[in-house]
Amino acid sequence: MSLPSGWEQRFTETGRPYFVDHNARTTSWRDPRLGSGSLRVQNRSGIESRFTIDQVRALGPIPAGWEMRITSDNSRIYFVDHATRSTTWRDPRDW
Repeated sequence: MSLPSGWEQRFTETGRPYFVDHNARTTSWRDPRLGSGSLRVQNRSGIESRFTIDQVRALGPIPAGWEMRITSDNSRIYFVDHATRSTTWRDPRDW
């Protein structure tokens, strides 16, 4: 089964597969062909909700210099700010 349009599969140095969504500029351990489960996401106010990965993507693109990742247990989304080299649970988008 092929990946959705705009997706690419890559491998870490240890051979673990991960997936790049070039449309949303995100990476994920979760294979997009397997459907989407519910993930915990915090808005900018710190309020946590549960969304599918498709619902999170529907919030729109993340700001330049940011990356969205999913924890290794596929339960929670976190964000990487490459400008400050920091991570946060809070989504940098205004929603």
